[in-house]
Amino acid sequence: MNRHGLLQKIKSLENLSQDERAYLINLVNTKKKYGLVWED
Repeated sequence: MNRHGLLQKIKSLENLSQDERAYLINLVNTKKKYGLVWED
């Protein structure tokens, strides 16, 4: 699923509060970083 389509669906939902909508949009826009961390 592409991010643009998902954002449009979130914006079109009617039964969400403004805070809930902003939180979901923030989750979609946040990029997760994965990797290994080597510690001494």
